[in-house]
Amino acid sequence: MDVLMERMEEMGLPIKQYEWYIDLRRHGTVKHSGFGLGLERMLLFATGMDNIRDVIPFPRYPGRADL
Repeated sequence: MDVLMERMEEMGLPIKQYEWYIDLRRHGTVKHSGFGLGLERMLLFATGMDNIRDVIPFPRYPGRADL
């Protein structure tokens, strides 16, 4: 946290405008239960596919993890 604040001051960034980012770094992400919307599971059920990886619209696999 100290490094972040020092670097922001060095670059002349207004601390007040980045308060949301500082809080995010301080406390982590927003509270969530770790579950998505379940769309992939619904598609899995609706299509009758065997593997959930077959219905994920943007699959990631070794060698292709573009973000």
